[in-house]
Amino acid sequence: MYALIRILCIRVVLFQPVAQAIWNPIISGWNPDPAILTVDDDYYIATSSFEYLPGIPIYHSKDLSNWTRKSHALTRPEQLQLYGTPTGAGAWAPSLSFIDGKFWLSAMTRWTYDPVARVWPRVWFISSEDLVNWSDPVWTEPWGIDPDLFQDPVTKKTYLNLMAPNNNKDRL
Repeated sequence: MYALIRILCIRVVLFQPVAQAIWNPIISGWNPDPAILTVDDDYYIATSSFEYLPGIPIYHSKDLSNWTRKSHALTRPEQLQLYGTPTGAGAWAPSLSFIDGKFWLSAMTRWTYDPVARVWPRVWFISSEDLVNWSDPVWTEPWGIDPDLFQDPVTKKTYLNLMAPNNNKDRL
């Protein structure tokens, strides 16, 4: 009888599924406005960096629990002039897309932070094939917030979706 109990205990211990706890925050430190992207079996997160350079950190994970910083999207001062940018301004609300084998990051930049002035941020996007070497920004019109690049799977046309200043309506 003792041997049977021992075998059952060993089976329970050895064959019990191992649960891995996911702790909050999944990425320690200051990582506001996270945007997540899935490409095949990989997950990527980009976060706001405001007035700091290197800017917009990019993180990678295979399991949504263990994250490593892969790169920063903004590494060169000539990519985005942030000199003298006040606290709360800078590069905000990044969005990641994967279109035609290339990573795209769209975001917005505000060089002043005065809610009374109603100064709308400029929208821009950059691209990378390896998440390490990023292009210079392409600036877009109209100005707005929360940009996102989207490719229609049927027509293969790529759209920039954003919230524009005209009565706060979503624009495509």
